[in-house]
Amino acid sequence: MSKHNIDTERVITEVRIRPPLWDLSHDLFKDKDAKLQAWFGVYKALLPDFNDLSENDKKDFEKSVQQRWRTARDAYMRCKNSMKSVKSGSEGGKRTKYVFFKHLQFLDKKHVADTEDSIEENETREDTQQDSNLESPINPRSTETVSTNPETQPQCSSQVR
Repeated sequence: MSKHNIDTERVITEVRIRPPLWDLSHDLFKDKDAKLQAWFGVYKALLPDFNDLSENDKKDFEKSVQQRWRTARDAYMRCKNSMKSVKSGSEGGKRTKYVFFKHLQFLDKKHVADTEDSIEENETREDTQQDSNLESPINPRSTETVSTNPETQPQCSSQVR
């Protein structure tokens, strides 16, 4: 088989647009068939004549693409984790970021998106409750209530470092 030149940035882009391959909170993340279909989409995007390859060449290409993805993802995670432990100031030294660091930051954004969705849901729920001027009980049989006053709600920060 002639070695195919696999562009890491393109692999990252193709995986990013297929959340079942990387988003643990996605409904299809644990669906093996959905993942196989998603990977097939990645292979076809990277190599339009993928279907014309022999079975052995297909397996080699699949293995190479998935290895390229794992290597990029793991390098990003190592870089991100090492940045947490770097000292600031003169003791910190100069660390260069992983070459695809910015391309892989979408791996963190799912947590921010989940937080933002949750905040929006809470705001919508609070608006509905404020419209009816009711404080709703946590449990219908309980006398404990949930405050809908924004000043008493815990403050969240979705700041990404």
